[in-house]
Amino acid sequence: MSPAVWPLRMGTWSVRIDAQLLVEAALVVLASTLWFLCFVHRDMFEVVIDDTACRRTEAPHDRFKEALEERLASIDIDERLHGSSLDSVLDEIYKLMNVDRTLAAGELLHALERKLLSLPSGEQVEAFRERMQRDLVKISKIHNKFESALLAVTEFADDAGIWTPTGRVESCETFRKTDQRGNLYVKVDATLQGDPLHCLALWREGHLYHEWLPWCTSSRFVEEIGRAEGIVGFELSFCRHVLGAEVFVHGFGVENLCEGQFIILGEGVEHWPPGSREPIKRLDGAGYVTIRPKLANVKICVEVLSTTAVRHSMIMSIRGNWKAVDLLRQSVLAKILSGTTAALQGRMDRMRDRSTSCSHLDLICAPRSMYTRWLQPLLIHSIESRAPENDGRKAVNEGASDGSAPSSSLVQGNRRASKRRSLVLAHLSPLRLSRKDAAAGKASQKVPARRHSAV
Repeated sequence: MSPAVWPLRMGTWSVRIDAQLLVEAALVVLASTLWFLCFVHRDMFEVVIDDTACRRTEAPHDRFKEALEERLASIDIDERLHGSSLDSVLDEIYKLMNVDRTLAAGELLHALERKLLSLPSGEQVEAFRERMQRDLVKISKIHNKFESALLAVTEFADDAGIWTPTGRVESCETFRKTDQRGNLYVKVDATLQGDPLHCLALWREGHLYHEWLPWCTSSRFVEEIGRAEGIVGFELSFCRHVLGAEVFVHGFGVENLCEGQFIILGEGVEHWPPGSREPIKRLDGAGYVTIRPKLANVKICVEVLSTTAVRHSMIMSIRGNWKAVDLLRQSVLAKILSGTTAALQGRMDRMRDRSTSCSHLDLICAPRSMYTRWLQPLLIHSIESRAPENDGRKAVNEGASDGSAPSSSLVQGNRRASKRRSLVLAHLSPLRLSRKDAAAGKASQKVPARRHSAV
């Protein structure tokens, strides 16, 4: 069916106007106007890129303080120092940071510093304090990452009591909150079906964002700092490449799989390496009009539920006290986050079905990859250790013996626990790849059919 064409006569001149072209032109004008407002009135639409600035003006909520004290109370620093020195404990903290266990390293560092304040002065204590002074920059980075990670844990917690439900967008539950400065925070939760290893690989491989992220046309690594930290640059294109944006994000992962979570924190950067005055080299233009907006602060939590399901949460925040457009900003943010979640689920489905070739699967199945050597064993241990929790069978049977119908929450808890146990028994063995099959990016045919490809 051909598009509608409107004839227009002006005297002796006759013009034929394509309706589709007219609609596209109107959309381009509208998008250009909004983009201009974003660029000029940045306070209206600017996304927060440094949540530490918010914490300077707003005291941490009570839940954050309670979580910090709970973690410190669980550490017996005297026992750790028994038979070892202060330097050995600090070396242990550095080793934890090297394997991306930021929360464990941060809480141990806080406990060590508190213990150091109570120790009497002596030759060894003074020597250790001098070492702490020399490592001040390194220790400050640990504190900053730990505070950001712990704040994210409290925000993602169900019992935080700081989020207001705002409904559902597609298959995602949406929440919102505002701080004392009027900054709007939007959180989107969803349960994704698929391998947890696949979900983490999609977020880790920043140079492959263009293969699944909505509106992303190209992406690349500016620098890979570690196996769970790097600088990623990617382009977003809108209105048929008329408008575009390039975003550079410094992201790092927090391995907290002992509690079933892997957290990803990112913030926008304009200059790299730190201290450099030169901006990061521009990417190829994403559109005729391409700008570099100050956005990209995002918090992602991947909670492992089973070998075939994860709870995926994302938080994004907007700066500016503009009550008149709060509803619009909330709707736009929720739509962006829910669209990203839907795209993530679609990509995980294709990776599970192996219907087409996938660059992520090639990286996962590569010989001696970081996934099979590092993440996969941690995921298996996390699922195995958390499987016996929340067994509701006994409670359901007790309710039935009283003659009363069991509650829906108990029934659901029983089903979840039974399903989790069966999945763990069926899929606990790690992936075994032969060199030949790994080079081809395919799982070995010797793996029993009951086992999944990854976890």
